[in-house]
Amino acid sequence: MVPVRRSVLRLICHVVLLVGTTLCSGLIAQESGSSTAADTATASATPSAQPESEGGAVRGLEFTSLTRTSQGRARVGSLVVLKATVRNASEQSAQGVLVSQLSGQAGDEFRRSFTLNAREEKSFHLAVRVPDQASTPNVDVAVTLNVLEGGREVMLMRRPDEPATQTLQFPLVTNEMMTALAMDDEPPAKAYWRWPKTERYSTYELAVTTRVEASMSRICAMFDDGPFPLNMSDWDSIDVLIVSAPRVFNDATAIAAMQQFIQRGGRVWIMLDRIETSAVRELLVGGQECETVDVVELNHFEVDVAGSSYAAEDRTVDRDQPVSLKRVMQHGGRVTHSVEGWPIAIWYPIGSGELLLTTLASDAWLIPNSTHRSPNPTYQSNFKLPLWAATFASSVQTKKEAQPLVADDVAYPLELIGNPVVSFQLVGLMLLGFCSVLIAIGLWRIFSARDLSWMGGLAPALALAACGPLIAVAMGIRTDIPDMVTRLQLIQLGQHGGGTLREFAAVYSSANQAMKLTSKADGIVKPASSMDSGVRQTTVDDFQSWSLSNQNWPTGTWRYETEISLNQAAVNATGELTASGLMIELPQNLPSPLKDVVVNFVPGQTSLGKLSQQNQRLLIDGEFDAAGERWTTDTIVSDEQHRRAEVYGALFSRQAKQPRHPLRMLYGWTDMWEASPQWDVPLEQRGSALVSLPITLSTPKVGTEVFLPHSLVRIEPSAYAEGMSSIYSFSTGKWTEESTFSTKASLSFVLPPEAVPLEASAVTFEWDVKAPKRTVRLLNHSPEGLRELVTLQEPSIPWQATFKDPQLLEDLRDGRLELQIDIDDREGLADSDRSTFVSWRIKQLHISVTGRTLPRDSLSQAPVAPPSQ
Repeated sequence: MVPVRRSVLRLICHVVLLVGTTLCSGLIAQESGSSTAADTATASATPSAQPESEGGAVRGLEFTSLTRTSQGRARVGSLVVLKATVRNASEQSAQGVLVSQLSGQAGDEFRRSFTLNAREEKSFHLAVRVPDQASTPNVDVAVTLNVLEGGREVMLMRRPDEPATQTLQFPLVTNEMMTALAMDDEPPAKAYWRWPKTERYSTYELAVTTRVEASMSRICAMFDDGPFPLNMSDWDSIDVLIVSAPRVFNDATAIAAMQQFIQRGGRVWIMLDRIETSAVRELLVGGQECETVDVVELNHFEVDVAGSSYAAEDRTVDRDQPVSLKRVMQHGGRVTHSVEGWPIAIWYPIGSGELLLTTLASDAWLIPNSTHRSPNPTYQSNFKLPLWAATFASSVQTKKEAQPLVADDVAYPLELIGNPVVSFQLVGLMLLGFCSVLIAIGLWRIFSARDLSWMGGLAPALALAACGPLIAVAMGIRTDIPDMVTRLQLIQLGQHGGGTLREFAAVYSSANQAMKLTSKADGIVKPASSMDSGVRQTTVDDFQSWSLSNQNWPTGTWRYETEISLNQAAVNATGELTASGLMIELPQNLPSPLKDVVVNFVPGQTSLGKLSQQNQRLLIDGEFDAAGERWTTDTIVSDEQHRRAEVYGALFSRQAKQPRHPLRMLYGWTDMWEASPQWDVPLEQRGSALVSLPITLSTPKVGTEVFLPHSLVRIEPSAYAEGMSSIYSFSTGKWTEESTFSTKASLSFVLPPEAVPLEASAVTFEWDVKAPKRTVRLLNHSPEGLRELVTLQEPSIPWQATFKDPQLLEDLRDGRLELQIDIDDREGLADSDRSTFVSWRIKQLHISVTGRTLPRDSLSQAPVAPPSQ
């Protein structure tokens, strides 16, 4: 029994030893596997989120975080910008694609491709467009990371059944606009017992107060810590940029970004009391200047507000601590607030946007606030604006101006799709040939045989012979419509170089097909929202490269829009004042010579010119106004010119409804620019480009004879006016369409500053006013009082006259002519007539001036020749 028991015990020991060895080996292997995984991939934001491949091996790329950007807002029709961070934890480079889309929008994907070096971590901005018809209270954006392996994309997985997807939710913003801030450094804090106490952060407080006063929240995008946004998509949802940090102007790319932002309709507010005046010169355009005279400290002063009648106590500022005022001289801007004649708020229209300069210290614009309109802290401010700045907040904090044209205004691309028709030149040539042959044969028969009886049969035969070629040509072009892309390009060039290219395009495709639109410039693309076939993928490869692709573009006609930035050298139209008018030297470094040129120098005055010297110079003399159906000086208008006239009409009609629009601009048509995005399949190209560029007006030499047509004379508020004018809009340059009230309106007609001072020799008035049963008078404000120029009884036809009165001409020496329009209240009419409403309207009041320039100061004195007889 003993040997048997020993054998059993020995067997049991062997079994226990074998089991223990197996368990230890398994534990060691498991620990070894865990250590290897930890060495090859660093833990992500959550330890359980280790990315795995389809085979279970851990990848090198890690999707570490998804966050909001400072300017990330979900607004209807705009791009919402967010930031994704990816890390490469492996020892070799890796490629990947970040794919983002809105929840419920499976037809649109926004992709960002990238390459990361070994052990490198980077953040990438993703821009996702919120559809125009979005109505949910929140917008969810989901981002997935795909890895490129062997030429194909593989979705990164957290677990075998779970993609490595991260989601952010944005509240949908409908009414509130966005303000971005680039503020100077906050004053360093002091202990509460130190004196004087810490200054309040007045620049930031003023920016926030203007938002609260405009009934918006305090929430702003801050550009203080991170890099200044450069991509066009980063600025898409921003309306206003407020700058008080001098460091912004040390970066040339930041200045270029601000230039482009203003050109595209944004507003930039620069607090000039914190920034050198010389730093903003690159933002100004032709005819705009701002130079510092000195800086003063003020304790007591009054603020003058243009077009208002505040009492003196409401305009008075008293401070125990002095506030600084940078006194500047300016040209080309609109001054709304001033102190002792020195401007403190200057507005410069630039492109489709506006630049605001304030010269008074921010602290002077603020007064303590003890009451709040809302219980929500995000809608509260510790300060408020004084009464004299009551309208300042609403003027600053407004949405970005709409683009000069929108897709609904433009039918041009669709009108180009189809087969061409027989040209009117060919038809005219055939008809001319038919008539010439008929006349020649008739004359020959008259002089030779004096018998025309057989012409009745010859004429129809000749007509059939002339129709034959036309019918053959018409049948030859009646073929299937080829696949094509048609474009209307809007080129907006800046005075300092660069610019933007907006493109309204339409594609006709005879069958469903895969195509890709590629661009080598920073920009954005917007396909038609009604398109529902396939999956549209917008892919950004780097800062200067992006594409729009779809594996199933639909059959038929569909539209899209693009906008890119141009790396274009400065292209300017140089203007010179002459005895014949404004002579403009047209630029020659464009894809083709400019055609159908229109000039817009002052609000509401669009003019056509006369071309000379092989279409290299354009003369503006006021003879041809551009309006209605007239946008070319050609006698015979082609179909293309008809289409261009529709574009001009929509462009200037939209500008007339906006308070801001570009001035001193030249518009003309060229061939299409090759910088636009291109398709990767062969498509027939049709279209043209409308180029807008600034006019740089040079100052003429002393003694130069000049003629200033009405299209160069601007109408501004008069110092004699009581309140704002009710018969004229100074921002759009339009007269009131109709009125039934009597009026006395004072207006100031202002010459270009380059022509001042001026020794005027003649002033021509052109007045088109219709006022039945009324007496209309035009008067001139002079130092001696009002002087009557003309009285019209029940005018119904235009009136024109040229004045050479010495006193009137002397009033024009400083470049301003103060006029008053009186339209009576129908006194003296019968009671039956007085009880009816008799309306009147002013279509136009133009003045043109002839004279010669005078010295501006004693340093420029020069012998001046006597005026020519």
